[in-house]
Amino acid sequence: MPIIEKAGIPLINCVGEKLTQSNLELAIQPERDFNGRVMARFANMHRGAKRAAVVSPYENMKSSAMDAAFAQEFQRLGGVMTGEILKFETGEKKFSAIVQSLREQSPEVVFMSGYYQEAGHFLRELRAAGLTMPVLGWDGWDSPQLRELAGPDGVANSYMAVPFATDDPDPQLQAFIRAYVKTHRQMPGAFAAFACDSAMLLVDAIERAGSARKEDIIRALKATVNFKGVTGTLSFDREGKVFRDGVVVEVLSKGTRFTTRVAP
Repeated sequence: MPIIEKAGIPLINCVGEKLTQSNLELAIQPERDFNGRVMARFANMHRGAKRAAVVSPYENMKSSAMDAAFAQEFQRLGGVMTGEILKFETGEKKFSAIVQSLREQSPEVVFMSGYYQEAGHFLRELRAAGLTMPVLGWDGWDSPQLRELAGPDGVANSYMAVPFATDDPDPQLQAFIRAYVKTHRQMPGAFAAFACDSAMLLVDAIERAGSARKEDIIRALKATVNFKGVTGTLSFDREGKVFRDGVVVEVLSKGTRFTTRVAP
């Protein structure tokens, strides 16, 4: 039995997916399929895409979850998938067959759920073949090596979902960044931002509960709707699943640039 169950106290997990099966644990970072849903909404609602393709590694549970979520959400929004998921082996460096398939399918956008090692080679080959459609990824792309492998032309018109972006102009986020830099003399990372939101969420729940009793705090936490934190707006359902904003950045030849937040 988890320690939190024995103690009967809530746990706000700010570092990833749920660590336990306890209904006393709330994770403010979403489940593994989240980035797929975010990028489907970005493709359809922010880029106007109606036809999409997915490129994905074999036998990767996280990628498979994102792929399924992307396809489901994109189609729910009225989009069409142009064919079966185009698969490659982990660590693949040659994508000519997949690029040719994409040329034949003519999607308006491509979701690529591999990591930066494969995405860099894929982007280079795709752009060298003259295909210029937006390519969408996730924070598994987030490495300087992506740009080294893809080259400046390769990363053009590519975007990825990330936990948060320091150049997001949101006033609450920028106030947090200023305070963090003043105290720590460095820019905050994603874990610092999520830790801040966890503390703020707990305070908010105690205030809404009007009580310091753990049972009341747990009920208030699970009843959270549209809590505005530095990383975005979040709510929980009855089972404690989080629904929150996604953040999309454009990949540049040097660094990234905030593009938009995507509502859940």
